[in-house]
Amino acid sequence: MTAYEVLERIAEGLDIPRHMMGLAYDGPPASGHPQHDDTPRVFADGLPEVVTLEEVDQINSLSSLLTSWDFAHGGGIARRAAEAHLRWGAGLLRQRRADGLASDLFSAVARLGAVTGFMNFDADNQTRAQKIFEFSSECAVTAGNVHLQVKLLSHQARQAIWCGSPTDGLRLLDTALHFRGLTPAERAMLHTGRARALARMGLRAETVAAVSAADEAFDHVGSEAERPWMTYYDQAQHLGDTGHALFGIATSGHAMEEAVQRLRAAVEGHGDAYARSTVQSAVKLASLLMLSGELAEAAALGIRTIRDIDGLKSARVAEGLRELVRVSVSRRGAPPVAELCEAIFETNYA
Repeated sequence: MTAYEVLERIAEGLDIPRHMMGLAYDGPPASGHPQHDDTPRVFADGLPEVVTLEEVDQINSLSSLLTSWDFAHGGGIARRAAEAHLRWGAGLLRQRRADGLASDLFSAVARLGAVTGFMNFDADNQTRAQKIFEFSSECAVTAGNVHLQVKLLSHQARQAIWCGSPTDGLRLLDTALHFRGLTPAERAMLHTGRARALARMGLRAETVAAVSAADEAFDHVGSEAERPWMTYYDQAQHLGDTGHALFGIATSGHAMEEAVQRLRAAVEGHGDAYARSTVQSAVKLASLLMLSGELAEAAALGIRTIRDIDGLKSARVAEGLRELVRVSVSRRGAPPVAELCEAIFETNYA
């Protein structure tokens, strides 16, 4: 694919007016264009004539900031702000740049796209997320950045699994695992993703084996430097993600104790900066406790978690709460469970 075609895909995927990317129009511009495009003028008019390391550093700083916001508040609140920043970053790709900066610039835009795409995924804006992941992957390929390619393949796989296509997710993850030079955290992340897909496919033994492979990879985390976008993958994240994977088979009575232990440790291990992860693991844990008959503990955990949900907007959290209601509704005869269901309904999440 040529550089021009990459820019065309970016313009189409992000609804960036073609003139901002230095692209020709196939026909006359839409009426009022460009005066009435929806790109904030601060970004549209703020493109430097020559891109320097300063702009690259700014994009990477934005990616770090948006990632932190996403972990703390979910993707549903700030995703449009992230898209506006991404439009600006994408606009830089057509500008002249300092010598030797091409790879760094395309990598920075790919990283920002990964964050923005995931925020849309978390907000259940799946079509938008898919487009952003696709062009971000193209940017990562153009940059020659294998580690960002792997991260984006992982995101695309997570989305495919969530949307009911675990075989597609498994294919993407297996592709990523064939890259050379993967770090321990990357390998653990990919094997955990495989476990999620296999659990969705009902393959119990294969799910447990994938979790074991993820554990083996995670044992080596810290032996080499991780990329900035992988520093979130600490022990609590690993236990939470593998616990989520095992949840897929635990609901039918397999590996229940192991899933409970991992999710419990994740809830206790996540710090305040990872509010969404804490809530997701707590909701899954409450569902498993409910299924195992620990009604009082499940209800108490669920109610405590709901108190922490203020300021968090995530479609994936909402789905977890709906799942908790589904496993609780037949047990509403117990007062604590009835109180939990009522509390969930009052959040407007379920």
